[in-house]
Amino acid sequence: MLDKKIVEYDELLGIKIKEKRKEMLDRAMEYGLESDETLNVSQELDLLINQSLQKQIKYRMM
Repeated sequence: MLDKKIVEYDELLGIKIKEKRKEMLDRAMEYGLESDETLNVSQELDLLINQSLQKQIKYRMM
């Protein structure tokens, strides 16, 4: 049961990363690469990616 929850969480996190990446690219196209709008979304994307990497490391250590 735990493994299914882990997989569902990982899939949800992957979807969030894809959506945030698209949002960042949209902001970059609209406001430019160095705009505050783009950089804020980029930082949010970084947090999601770091969260995903931390989970991967944790699962490998199990």
